[in-house]
Amino acid sequence: MWVKPQEVLLANALWVTEMANLYFVLQRRKGYGKSKGLSSILVGTLDSVFDTKPPPYRILHQTPTSEVYYLISCSLTYSEIEKDWEWIERNLCETLNSFDSEEEVTEFVCCKIQSVIANILPNNQGAEDEDTKSFRTVTFKFHRLFNMPQDEKLVNYYSCSYWKGRMPRQGWLYLSVNHLCFYAYILGRETKLVVRWSDVTELDKTSSLVFPDSIRIATREKQHHFSMFLHKSETFTLMTQLTNLAMKQLIDDKGGFNEDKDLLNKLSKNVPKKPSFLKRDLDARAHSEAYCLLFRLPASEKLDGSTDATLWTPYNKRHVWGRMFLSQNYLCFESRVKGLVSIVIPLLQVKGLVSVVIPLLQVKGLVSVVIPLFQVKGLVSVVIPLREVCLVEKAENQASNPAVDKSVLLTTFRKTSFLFAQIQDREFVVDKISELLSRTRAPS
Repeated sequence: MWVKPQEVLLANALWVTEMANLYFVLQRRKGYGKSKGLSSILVGTLDSVFDTKPPPYRILHQTPTSEVYYLISCSLTYSEIEKDWEWIERNLCETLNSFDSEEEVTEFVCCKIQSVIANILPNNQGAEDEDTKSFRTVTFKFHRLFNMPQDEKLVNYYSCSYWKGRMPRQGWLYLSVNHLCFYAYILGRETKLVVRWSDVTELDKTSSLVFPDSIRIATREKQHHFSMFLHKSETFTLMTQLTNLAMKQLIDDKGGFNEDKDLLNKLSKNVPKKPSFLKRDLDARAHSEAYCLLFRLPASEKLDGSTDATLWTPYNKRHVWGRMFLSQNYLCFESRVKGLVSIVIPLLQVKGLVSVVIPLLQVKGLVSVVIPLFQVKGLVSVVIPLREVCLVEKAENQASNPAVDKSVLLTTFRKTSFLFAQIQDREFVVDKISELLSRTRAPS
């Protein structure tokens, strides 16, 4: 794979030269392949423990009198790097002999490689990969180490220790859709473990003198302990989710796991970048499940996003702080005080979206709640079918009442209105509601 030329000062450290000519060198990473020397064992151990292993093959450019090398190609397989080497010998080597100075040679090589990359990119822009380059490298390593089929999808990987007997083995835990795998390489000794999620009978967090602050995984035959996690809670949550997913597949018998490709086209903001698209998909499913349980919505409802906001409660004339949730068919609100205020609005009933200036007195007159209120020890829960919503309006800020700054007014067909305010990114929220409303049918 061609890469943008990058300077390399120490070309021979931790690398072995496989082929070379006057201007180019093809190298292999020590610790990769059949080499068994002490240096290869040490490099392999460092790469395994610290996860610093780059692609094992690379091509460098250098002129005879220069001490600076330029990385121009790298690959996970020898066959791929060999194709790049043959292309260089066929298209560059003869041309470079015609230049008068080494500076011209280097400049020509860098420009040529950048031109090749630029010509390749337009063909791949339509099929943009959702995973990062580093994660693709780890995925290749995962399939190679454990002989997994190509359709086995890696979700994420974590650094940890696996207790084999009373000795911890520092390595990497790989969590795929169907398997839990562990690999460690310490001073020439490999440790491999593969467990199917469908074989897991128990999964819990433990802490004892023998296995401190660890995660225990039990099957019918054996127990496995993992410790020294950097992200223990995240790892355990993902393990639990994958185990539950495997159990559901056994019960439903619906075949393999399918990603939600709608996430690729979703308009998002303030969403942390995940190394794996599959990890993002599973996180979105977990959030949607919690959202459906919280508001008692259909299990098929997908959470689109949430933001902090206030809701005007006319029965006590207060702005209640909470969180607004938006999904395909519902707009929901839950107060920060548990059970104080909770509303659910079906998007089917939103008729339109406009921008207006609403006088403060008019807002007070419009806002009212006509649905039943359930009061338990002074707490109020409000559930409103979104079928009743006919209009969404942006209210202008009021200098005399900053409590209604950045507000949005929702009006139902029954002339009931709900005022949300203090929405930090109101424009984005309104655009998102407009996007969802465009896909929603109004009631006849």
